[in-house]
Parts: sequence; structure tokens; C-alpha cells
Amino acid sequence: MRIDQVDDVDARDLALRLEREIHERTGRRVRQLSVEFLDGQVSVRGWTSSYYAKQLVLQTVREFVPDTCLEHKILVLRAGDRPWDSPLQPPTDRVWGRAQNN
Repeated sequence: MRIDQVDDVDARDLALRLEREIHERTGRRVRQLSVEFLDGQVSVRGWTSSYYAKQLVLQTVREFVPDTCLEHKILVLRAGDRPWDSPLQPPTDRVWGRAQNN
């Protein structure tokens, strides 16, 4: 099946299956993982603490959907980095955990 030939329901199912596969292969080392199939390409986002886990994500996607355009934003964060400062997640009120309204 080609990615550009799937409908919305199939794309959501395919994204969930790929997310499960990524979590399984990386030992759940990718946080805030998000997978979407849009306009014939796959978009993968999240963060991890190692380049090895990031490489496993890319390898898993390539095996799962070969010959598909891939957009990935898998950040590798060091100890002490704060994922909430990344572009993957909006700023939040850390006390209450809700988005800030300015």
C-alpha cells in the first residue's frame, strides 16, 4: 500500500501501528512520540536522551514505510535539558500545567 493512497482512517491506524513499533524497538525511550501520515509523507516527532534511540526511530520508519518522504523532529536532549523548552510542546504554566494565555 502506498502512503498517498490511504484514507484518513487507514492513516490513523497506520500511525498507531508505527508508534507501537517505535516504542517496542526503542524500549519506550522516545518521549512525546507523535506519528502522522499527511499528503503522502510521514511525520515523526518526539525527544530522547540518545542518538542511538533517534537512529532506531529512523530505521524503524524506513523499514515500516520504505520509499516514503520522512519529516522528523526527534530531539536528542542531554541531562538537564528541559523538553518543555523545545518546539514540540507549547509553554505551560508549570504550577498548574495549563497553557499560558498572554
